[in-house]
This record gives sequence, structure tokens and C-alpha cells, in this order.
Amino acid sequence: MSYEREEIESWDVVKPPPGTTYQWVRLDASPSSRLDWKIEPSEAWIVWDLDLGLFERLPLPLDHPGQLQALIFALTHFRDHVWRPHQKRTAAVNLYHGPLLFPLEGDFFERRNQVGHFLSTLAAALPDLLPKWITFTDTCGLQPFEIAAILHPAAFRGIELPQPETKEGVCLPPLEAVDWSDWKLLSPFLERPMRFLPSGLVTGYWDGLDHLYYLPKFLTPNLQRQLLGFKAAGGILIDIT
Repeated sequence: MSYEREEIESWDVVKPPPGTTYQWVRLDASPSSRLDWKIEPSEAWIVWDLDLGLFERLPLPLDHPGQLQALIFALTHFRDHVWRPHQKRTAAVNLYHGPLLFPLEGDFFERRNQVGHFLSTLAAALPDLLPKWITFTDTCGLQPFEIAAILHPAAFRGIELPQPETKEGVCLPPLEAVDWSDWKLLSPFLERPMRFLPSGLVTGYWDGLDHLYYLPKFLTPNLQRQLLGFKAAGGILIDIT
């Protein structure tokens, strides 16, 4: 059983109302799973928590093509045999639940980019209208500016990252910024809840914000146009210097 993208996107989208309590249903979707899930009927809004074996239980490196295809097969199986019959009561699918400091080799930014690319590839195997989450068990003692560097929306395409309810946001340095001195400039503003915005896609993330902080060092003509658009819409810009 399979469904074309055009057919999937034609279905009515019903979202859970604010304040909804979710029922989390964990499914083994690791490379060794038989994918023979038994789904109990439920009237609750469901978050499907897929155990893909990420990352310590994957037997092969992330870039191994056979392993990646096995995980994508599990996701398409989930799409066709679980999400489709339960779409009307599905709130989201969770692709990763583990430590914020991803347990892989490589330096801090290499790990973030590697994991972001990997998870974005997996997310692309699922319908666009299905929210994809990643959640964390702990922050591993990271400083707020380090958490901001990991949870860079531009690194996780197609995935909804944890964001606080707030009226303030900060435009993060671009993915290419690997000098910690730039990230540490954000520290005074991260002592309170702050939404993280990618520098190249500000307009898609500013809904509901009143204040937006930015680093002049990373201003580009594109970013400047977007910031002026935020200001024209009634927002307040704050220069971090």
C-alpha cells in the first residue's frame, strides 16, 4: 500500500487544540525491527515515538546507504500502515528522543551538522503535513549558547525543534559560524526564554514575536530585508553589540 504525495496533501488537516494532552505511543522502527506493530484503538491525540535506534544502537555508520534505506523503509511502512489509518488523531511523529549532545564522534559543529542532515533525510520520507519532532532527555550540562548552536533550525530541515512560548526571538549566526566568541555574545539574552530563528529564514519564524535580537556582524542584504519586514510589521529590532 502506498500513497502519492498529491493524494496525501489533499486530505483535510486537523490539528489538536491548544493545551491538548498527548498519548505517546512508542514503536520499534530500528533496523532490526520486524515492523509488526500492534496498534490499540485510541480516541486521544497521538504522538508516534519511533525508536529508530538513534544513535548508539545503530550497527553501522550514519552514512552507510543500506542502513539509511532500512530506516527509510521503516518510515514509509509507518506512513502507509500506521499514520494513514490514524491520521485524524495524529499530533506528530517523534524521530529522536535522547541526549542533546548527540553521542557521535567529531567536534561539536560536525556532530550537529551530521545529525541534522541525517534526521532531515529521514524526515523527508514522511508527508509534509505530518509534524516531525525531536525531543531530548537532558541538556548534558551545556551552556545556553551551546544549546542555541545545536538547536539551529537551519540544520534540521523539515523538523520542528523544541521552542519556548515567548514574545522574544534571536536571529542565530549562520551554520558556517564556528567561532564560539560569536555564540557567546548571545549569552545575556538566553537567560530568559528565547525563540531561535535561522538567519536566512527569519520570515518563516517570527509569528507571535514582539522583539527580535540580531548580530550586526552577520547582516546580509537578504537578512536586512527580512529584518526590515519584521520592523514594518510592528516588531522591535535589537542590535546585539
